[in-house]
Amino acid sequence: MKNKESMNNEIKRLRKAVENNPNDAGAHFNLGLAYVDKGMSDKAMAEYKRAIKINSKMPEAHNNLGIIYADMGMLNKAAAEYKKAIKINSKHASAYNNLGNIYYDKKILDKAIFLYKKAIKIDPKDADSHNNLGLAYDERNMLDEAIAAYKKAIKINPKDADAHCNLGIVYCEKGLKYNEIAEFKKAIKVDPNYARAHYNLGLAYKEKGVLDKAIVEYKKAIGLDPNYADAYENLAEVYFSKKKYSLAVKQCDRAIKLGAKPDKKFLKSLEPYRKK
Repeated sequence: MKNKESMNNEIKRLRKAVENNPNDAGAHFNLGLAYVDKGMSDKAMAEYKRAIKINSKMPEAHNNLGIIYADMGMLNKAAAEYKKAIKINSKHASAYNNLGNIYYDKKILDKAIFLYKKAIKIDPKDADSHNNLGLAYDERNMLDEAIAAYKKAIKINPKDADAHCNLGIVYCEKGLKYNEIAEFKKAIKVDPNYARAHYNLGLAYKEKGVLDKAIVEYKKAIGLDPNYADAYENLAEVYFSKKKYSLAVKQCDRAIKLGAKPDKKFLKSLEPYRKK
């Protein structure tokens, strides 16, 4: 990973290149990449647009501009850029995958699945496309297909924490508790700071009745993501099960503040333990 000084020096060098040759689409594109690395999305967008204005046949510029639009929640604009990239280069696996993500977010799952498969056909070793295909299958309740897709992603990249976690979630949906715990642990081994994996491991322990371990995992998830509303809510339920009522009330209130909507029956059960 580049450090701050090296990124700044890279940006200075690329700015100079653009100044020396303002009609060089590649120079603008490379400056856009550098801005992305620095987290300067607005400037990156401007450079990608300049590159496209100079050379509208740059699929990578369209694809990367689409990624920025998608990150901003501008899904239609993102889709338009991905489609332009594909029109220029019909073998652009990343653009198919990214366009699939747009349809996935819009819940148009058949189209998303089609596009992920298209990306995989072009680049069978792209773990992200396999993982995304698994997500779409899971949404369609095609659990066996989802498992197969996640396993392919993991085979390609054993250190894909997302794929391990997603596989664990599907195992949970199929009632395979030991399998799900193993996958969540693998995800955490790959990325100890993965709050979602800690949270789901907590859920698995809760379902098994191993409440102390569930508490540990929920707390780890919250420590990594203090705004994890679902983790607070489930932690509250575990505390209630352990008859730690004041702690249950406290965690439930935190969950509600963060937008969680606990079950009405659970909220009613907490009422006697609230301070008047």
